[in-house]
Amino acid sequence: MKKKITSFLAFVILAAGILLVVFLPGNKKATKRDGTSTSADDNQESIFLTVKNADIETDYDESQADKIELSDSMTDKTIEITSGGTYIISGSLSDGQIIINAPDSEKVHLILNNVTLGSSTGAPIYIKSSDKTIITLAKDSENSLSDTNRESGYDNAVIYSETDLSINGTGTLTINALYNNSINCRDDLKLINGTYIINSVDDGIVGHDSVTVAGGTFTINCKGDAIKSSKSDNDSEGYVHITGGEFTINCGGDGIQAETYLYIENGTINITECYEGIEGHNVTIDNGTISINSSDDGINAAKNSASSIVINGGDIYVNAEGDGIDSNGTIVINSGIVVVDGPVSDGNSGLDYDANCTINGGYIFIAGSSGMAEGFSSDSTQCSALLAVTNGSAENTVSLADSKGNVILSYTPSKKYGALNISSPDMKTGETYTLYTGGTITGITELNSRISKGGTISDGSSVLEYTQTDVTYSDIKGGFVPGGNGRPNGGNGGPNGGNRPGGDKFNPDDNSGDFTPPDMSDDERPSMPSMSDGERPEKPDNNGSRPETPGETSGIS
Repeated sequence: MKKKITSFLAFVILAAGILLVVFLPGNKKATKRDGTSTSADDNQESIFLTVKNADIETDYDESQADKIELSDSMTDKTIEITSGGTYIISGSLSDGQIIINAPDSEKVHLILNNVTLGSSTGAPIYIKSSDKTIITLAKDSENSLSDTNRESGYDNAVIYSETDLSINGTGTLTINALYNNSINCRDDLKLINGTYIINSVDDGIVGHDSVTVAGGTFTINCKGDAIKSSKSDNDSEGYVHITGGEFTINCGGDGIQAETYLYIENGTINITECYEGIEGHNVTIDNGTISINSSDDGINAAKNSASSIVINGGDIYVNAEGDGIDSNGTIVINSGIVVVDGPVSDGNSGLDYDANCTINGGYIFIAGSSGMAEGFSSDSTQCSALLAVTNGSAENTVSLADSKGNVILSYTPSKKYGALNISSPDMKTGETYTLYTGGTITGITELNSRISKGGTISDGSSVLEYTQTDVTYSDIKGGFVPGGNGRPNGGNGGPNGGNRPGGDKFNPDDNSGDFTPPDMSDDERPSMPSMSDGERPEKPDNNGSRPETPGETSGIS
């Protein structure tokens, strides 16, 4: 028999008060030299993202809250909460569940205060119904949730929610998902702060309608996607919005993936291993520090010709075996530092686009193969050069300097390369530039730990010399072919979640029950399948969707 919690004093929140409102245009515009504007898609519909007072509320009156102490000695190990209110959970229960089944007009506030909860039959925390559920990680608390391999279950996560879910607080939450996902919210998921250690045999964090992250520290090890939103039939949903936080991600699928918009305002994102790093239909990066090591594309805007990547700032590094930065539509870079160690095979390139790619500001250094190398488009407002290099070697510093020996940019590629794509605000038309390897640079200024500018070079080996005759310069034939590289559908891409090795929908029947995080030693990455150019692994029909419950004819929308 299930335990019913009924006595409570309603937790009062200012649900209507908006704390944070962010206006997200489809793509921000940049002013060109002629006074006109440019963007990846001027007509793209705008959406609003909000974090409300209820999402950040951590205060509560302990004397008025219901207290639930978990213990293996409990007679009823399934605790059902049927009314809104505040509930303080503590203690340890090795095999049980907390089920929230409140009216859809009432909010539930769970306080996790040193909780250890496991379940062998379903999600340890299963939110069936409520207007919204807020989980607070109590200050200085250490909380652990886990499930085990089981034969079936539509509540396919350690925390599974049918309604809006927000998690906040300053405590720590460790999740070990042996059945499927760690967190799966079928509605809007908001992570406000806290420390998260997530281990999963499939996906890490899933918000079907949307994922918003305002802060927190995240360590995610999973075999599927680390963070994703999977709704694709509504342009105002299916987005991932990150305004801050620190992320360390090791995954077999995509690092961060959105079906529609993927918007990064700020944060520190370190994706050490993944298939594709950051993927969405429209990707916008305003700021932050981002590092990606991918076995396919680093940053990918996939779906169709309306896809776009807009970089307005930030410190971005990509080490990709596929395309470094790839859009099936357009790319606009307005500011920031972008460094790419691209592919060594000629079937991919450091920069790949199908429509247009403009550079209006920022420091860009892209090293990659020459076979399909692309430069920036001629309507750019900042000078750039796409240069062919014979037998460019790894770990050998390469510098571009003007006719007086002043260094424009200097970088040490980590892999061999056949082409360099360089752009800087200091490059000017009419100037003659020389590319050097090695040498000594005095008076250098570091832009970050990888790339530097300024100073003068001496004793370097001259590789080539060219004159910047126009805003865009290329000595690679076909480097500025209209429409990109001409590959069908823009090459490898598709934000439909799961189109990659190791990221297929997890099959419980095939799981042994033993959780093993992805085994990726130094310098090792998930292997890429052998396939022709522009081809991706097939997507399972049900990937990322909720398994149907008995009697259902379709998934929840």
